[in-house]
Amino acid sequence: MPPFRPFKQSDDVISLFRKGIIIAALVFLSFVLGGAALYFQWGPGPWLEDAFTGGAAWEKKERVIHPPQKKKQHAAFSLKKNGKVVIHRPGMQPGYTLVTVKGASAAWLIDEHGAIVHRWALPFSAIWTKPPHIKKPLPDHRVSWHHAVVYPNGDLVVLLNAAGDTPYGYGVIKVDRDSKLLWKYAAHAHHDLDIGPDGSIYFLTDDFSKQPIRGISLRPPFLLDWIAKLTTNGKEEKKISLIEAFQNSPYMNLLTDRDPNAQRGDLLHTNAVWVLREGVKYRLAGIKPGQLLFSVREYNIIGVIDPEQQKIVWATKGPWRGQHDPRFLENGNILLFDNLGAAKIRKREILHKRSRVIEYDPAAQNMVWSYSGTRTEPFYARYRGSVEVLPNGNILISAVGRILEIKRNQEIVWEYRVHGPKGTVVTTAQRYVAAQVPFLREKIHAP
Repeated sequence: MPPFRPFKQSDDVISLFRKGIIIAALVFLSFVLGGAALYFQWGPGPWLEDAFTGGAAWEKKERVIHPPQKKKQHAAFSLKKNGKVVIHRPGMQPGYTLVTVKGASAAWLIDEHGAIVHRWALPFSAIWTKPPHIKKPLPDHRVSWHHAVVYPNGDLVVLLNAAGDTPYGYGVIKVDRDSKLLWKYAAHAHHDLDIGPDGSIYFLTDDFSKQPIRGISLRPPFLLDWIAKLTTNGKEEKKISLIEAFQNSPYMNLLTDRDPNAQRGDLLHTNAVWVLREGVKYRLAGIKPGQLLFSVREYNIIGVIDPEQQKIVWATKGPWRGQHDPRFLENGNILLFDNLGAAKIRKREILHKRSRVIEYDPAAQNMVWSYSGTRTEPFYARYRGSVEVLPNGNILISAVGRILEIKRNQEIVWEYRVHGPKGTVVTTAQRYVAAQVPFLREKIHAP
């Protein structure tokens, strides 16, 4: 007969309770250590962050592709209803402003009073029914005409982007003044494009890479950038790898100090390409017309690449941070939109939100002029932003939903504001004088 053991059931309950406490403690400790690994990038932290980021991006994309059945249909964005001139003073540069807005597959030319004088529009689904470069394209209302350039005859070359997809570049197209598709180029084109004197079209494109890069601490997979060149009829002529251009130059060492606020999955985040023009006093050795000025946001770098040699001939960092849209001025200085150089940032938190436009002397390596808005109304754009010097010397600036024209004395002589749903951002703001868009005159006098 076995010995008597009182309270056996209670002992089992206590044992199970202890085991439950231990398991809960281990789960909590794993959660804390996992969070610490993500925050301080210990051990598997980078892989965990990539997994969480990828999962979140996929879940976001799936929600966009498969929205709830009862979701309200999205109305097309109307600039006529959502745009307005709020400042119009003597001294502005006469002409027409080309505008594109995030969330709209359209472009508009407006006059100085805000009246729409021409509009182009074409949804993505009318361009590609089965795009070869995108497995699951997002709905039309998520695809935008991100950047555009107008020709004298009214043709328009357009760069397409999609909000909520990765890669988000959806292609390059050319339409005539009646929005009829002339040609299309399937690629992950993004951010910016420019047209050279010979009509060649330069733009940025990217794609995923799983290969580690010597000298780069960031672990793959990540997006890598190229500069692509198209002929006037949309045929690919050349693609230049930005990372290889750095490797073929003495400027690879600039890629050792990545911005703390940089996105993990996008190595360079190149956001500008601009063809160097004639008539500029370039004061840097090796720089000449026909080369390409570019901007790398995640390393706060601007530089010049020679498309024939496919290597970087000059690059630098400066007083800017998260910059966009650099371009050379006639005096050889560089004008750019500095998104975060005037902001106060602690770790990843932006405490004092302020952007600025700066003129930088690359030879002397110093800032010679800046504009950051007024005391009562500073301007700020965490992402994007553009600048353009106008024929009369004024500067056209876009920041989120504002388009400003300022004099060098910082007086605002013209301002146009765009309102709309959350996330509405001006992505193109470019001024054309009447002689640059003669098709408008032909349109007015047409029978």
